Amino acid sequence: MADLLTVVVSSLVGGIVGAGSAILKNSLSARSKVDQHLRDERLTHYRVLWKKTGLTPQWPKADDVTYDKLDKLSKELRDWYYDGGGIYLSAEARKAYTAVQETLNKVLVPHKEDLSKCISPEDEDYDRIAGCCSALRTELTQDLLSRKRALLIGD
Repeated sequence: MADLLTVVVSSLVGGIVGAGSAILKNSLSARSKVDQHLRDERLTHYRVLWKKTGLTPQWPKADDVTYDKLDKLSKELRDWYYDGGGIYLSAEARKAYTAVQETLNKVLVPHKEDLSKCISPEDEDYDRIAGCCSALRTELTQDLLSRKRALLIGD
């Protein structure tokens, strides 16, 4: 009788462990598919954002940036955000995006009367915008894990 009880209990425990493992495996597989889909969508949208934020590169600095171009950049970023790109931003990337828009606004307000003026690459406004855009691009790479090394066994 004790042997039969052991067999029944062992079978029940094995069944429960098996079912739990199957549920966990399915859950992880579904999560992985969602994560991969999110990464793919982010990559598509982030490429556009990456290119737009290249208006004020740090190396070498651009000498043809005008306040008008910055105004257009702000509007293009807004359009990108509301056309669907903004939904893919992580919380950290959204904060960096907001910092870019706030910095652009602060830089543009005093120059609204003459947007055709060029910004010298040595100007503090240029550096502020370049820094914010760089910080945003850094957050995009964090979201995409594009700057992380692959974990390989034997490294």
